Parts: sequence; structure tokens; C-alpha cells
Amino acid sequence: MTASASRFRTPGFPHSKFLQHSDHDWKFNNSFQYNLADGDCSKSESVVEESERLCRETQERTEKHKLQVERKFDQRIADVDYWRREGDKSIAKLEDGLDKLAHLKIRLKKAAENCKDPILACKRAMMERDKRLGVDMVQDKPQMEIQKYHLFLEDVLAIFEKTVQEVEDQMISARAAKQRLLRDVTDKQAALEIDTHASSCRPENMPSKGFKFDPGLMTPEKASLTMADWERTTRHNIEKAEREVKNSWDFTPRIEVSR
Repeated sequence: MTASASRFRTPGFPHSKFLQHSDHDWKFNNSFQYNLADGDCSKSESVVEESERLCRETQERTEKHKLQVERKFDQRIADVDYWRREGDKSIAKLEDGLDKLAHLKIRLKKAAENCKDPILACKRAMMERDKRLGVDMVQDKPQMEIQKYHLFLEDVLAIFEKTVQEVEDQMISARAAKQRLLRDVTDKQAALEIDTHASSCRPENMPSKGFKFDPGLMTPEKASLTMADWERTTRHNIEKAEREVKNSWDFTPRIEVSR
């Protein structure tokens, strides 16, 4: 049997160039081939239906995950924006408190300077009265009043100078809190811009050519903060700033009373 002849051999039937098939054999062969074709078609249709079902399920899962990611992005952007705005508010309060402290410092220094001339006058008066001779060198009421006034002015001057130092220390603390918040707000502004851009990434507007994805990006860095740590740090910076604002404003009634 040649190779070309074997290609036309029907499975289950003997083949010979001298053999003639009966009409029954021909019909049976056709029916057999049709049944095979129908079976293949049914299998193909089943594969197509299964593929379409998998495509639909994949599309549904993809859309579901996409919506979840979008909601997470929206929530994250809202959280970052909220704490950024809270940081801006605290910075504005700190700046207002620093301006008030600077004004108080000027007033205190001026008040301290105004004490120096009366103190000098008291010293000169006591020096002049020390020139008295004999029985006139007496501890009279003018002498006691001058000494009392001199001690009072010295105490007031010391209070003013101490308060100036306290104001300067408070200004240093307030500036440090402001710098921490400025860094935090700057970082949050950058994170806000990054997350806003990342949330806008869509398959339809992402270039596919020349795009290389680093699989290592899917592994979080060991130094990364958890959400709880991130919020705790942010809240701590703002609470620290609020305490410094309160301390700054508390100087006003103290100084007014000391006047």
C-alpha cells in the first residue's frame, strides 16, 4: 500500500485498490465522519462557551478589583489631603504665635531698657548720699526708700530679662515644631501629587511600548511605615505644634500681669 493510498483509508475499513465498497459501507462511512465532525463541533462550541465564561468572570473580577483600588486611592488621597490641611492650619497658628512672641520680645526688651536709667539714678543718689559726714550719715527714710526702689527695679529688670530668655526659648521650640510640620506637609503634598497621578493610570492612557515593570516594586520596603505608624507620627507632629501654640499664647497674660 502506497503512502498516497493510505491517506484515503477510512478507519475501520479494509483498503484495497481491487476492493469495492457497498452502498451500505459508503453510508456508514459518511455517517461515521459526520458524527466525528459533530463531536468536534460540540467540543469546539464547549471550549468557546467556557472561554467566553472565563472572559466574563475575569472581566467582572478585574472591574471589581479596579473599583476597590479606586476607592482605596480616593480614601488614601482624602486622608493625606486632610492631614496636609491640618498641618497647614497648625503652621499658620505657629506663625501667628511666633509673630506675637517677637512683638512681646520687643516690648520686654524695651521695658528692661527703661529700667536701667532709674536703676542708675538710684545708684547715683545713693553714691551722693554716701558723701554725708558725721551724724548726717544716717539711715533715714529717703535712704531706705531709695534702697527699696533700687531693689525693686533690680528685681523687675531680672524678671524682664528672664522672661525675654523664656520667650526666646519658646520661639526656638515653636520654630522647630514649624520646621517639622513644614517637612511633613511638604512630604504629604508630594505624596498627594504622586497618589493623584497614580490613581489616574489607566490601560487606555498608559504607553505599552518601552514600558518596563520592576517586580520588586510589589514587595514593600522594610523601612516602610504602617498606616497606624504614619497616622500616629502625623498626629504627634500636629499635637506638638498645638502645644507650642498654646505655650506661645500663654506668655501674653503672664506679661500683662507682670506689668
